[in-house]
Amino acid sequence: MNRSRLIEEQINGEVRELLDRPWWRRTWIIQEVVLAKNIQIICGEDIITWDAVASLFKRLKWTQGEVRVFDVKLSDRNIFPDQMYNLISGYHQKWHSNDRRLDLLDVLYQFRTLECTVAHDRIYGFLGIVHPNVATKISPDYHLDAPQVYRDFARTMIQVTGNLHVLNCTRHWSGVENGAQQQKAYSVLEQSRYYDIQAQIFDGPDKTPRRGCARLPDGWERIPHKEKPLFRDNKDRNKQSTELSPLESQQAARAEHYIKQRELSPGWSKIWDNLGRAKVVYGAGETAREHKLRNERELLRQRLSRLPSWVANWECPTRWDPKPLINFSLSQPRYFASGNTTAALHIGSNPRVLSLKGQIIDEIRQLGPVWHPELDRPPISRKGINALVEWESLALIELPDCPYGGAEGRTNALWRTMIADYAGTEAADSNDWAYIETWYDRTGWGRELPDMASRGVYETVTLEVRIAHCW
Repeated sequence: MNRSRLIEEQINGEVRELLDRPWWRRTWIIQEVVLAKNIQIICGEDIITWDAVASLFKRLKWTQGEVRVFDVKLSDRNIFPDQMYNLISGYHQKWHSNDRRLDLLDVLYQFRTLECTVAHDRIYGFLGIVHPNVATKISPDYHLDAPQVYRDFARTMIQVTGNLHVLNCTRHWSGVENGAQQQKAYSVLEQSRYYDIQAQIFDGPDKTPRRGCARLPDGWERIPHKEKPLFRDNKDRNKQSTELSPLESQQAARAEHYIKQRELSPGWSKIWDNLGRAKVVYGAGETAREHKLRNERELLRQRLSRLPSWVANWECPTRWDPKPLINFSLSQPRYFASGNTTAALHIGSNPRVLSLKGQIIDEIRQLGPVWHPELDRPPISRKGINALVEWESLALIELPDCPYGGAEGRTNALWRTMIADYAGTEAADSNDWAYIETWYDRTGWGRELPDMASRGVYETVTLEVRIAHCW
């Protein structure tokens, strides 16, 4: 990393640390920010306005709001984490310009990844910023258990709104664990605690070794000092510091992309002091309180996993939750097959059963395999995804009573279903089928994209050029 890039990474890293603080992940901050007229962010002795942070984003190229390919967000490892800030700002603007009316389901779904101590607050924590016609119908009751609160909420929303939009919020995937996000250190100064910043490294084959950042062995820590940094092995009970790096007598290490340096080494964790300042430490472990809370969350997760299929599990979202088919902020839904009909809810004796008046349109004859993406970024083609290939095979089976008028009609219905197409004038052009056929990749044109973040500067540039020529 050259000097100018290092300075840029150091400055932006400190802002990343600001946006990575636990405050941004708390449910109750949403009401504070949305309702406030003039917002100021106080960090220790420093004060900055909310709009000043926005002005910083405008000067950056690599933000979540801007870096997209085919309208799909790229991996957020190398872009600026402005998503939560922009989301909160959007609701703040709506509240103060749209006669203070926000859609509850929209707010709940957008902020479902925030943290709260009590699962009930996934709903109760937002009642102060939504339409009073809905908020007044929900009476917070912390004596009820979370599964009942979520069941009652689903029924109440159907009764109050007269529609079934709440059913579209059941987007969680049964059987998919929501793995803990790996902690990252965005501050270059904090990264230097588990890196030797003057180690011998090499960029690629036949490249002369140079001085740069290399990850220290497990347990070792670099300690800034007045004249020369010290190194200490935290696994050594005596913890004697030395001026000699453990990498000094080793062969040159392979250079890493600067994004990779944000990932904490094993045994390291990021903590915050009472002023919200982040620092990385080795061997901090888990406190008794944290252990208790983790066990309680696991027990709650197990109970919520047994919710009926029509009840949204607001407590346990996953990184791969698909977006709702309904845009809650639109006055006219994109999908409107039910027209202006009102949902008719029948109250039965079994609270786990949802009984509604409706019509039988068709019957499901066969189910295909489940497909759960394994990566954060969408697949560049269908190549290697056997579940999607089997979906096509099942959908194109010839049936004597096919409502689509034969093989051509079934093919048309399939690709339109795959893109969640609309009917009528909003439907995709028939020529768009060619894009889907290309994505199917029947000829094997698609190539796996390498993980650039694990490469050094030389290899990264070489691969980028090679990929550009291939595509």
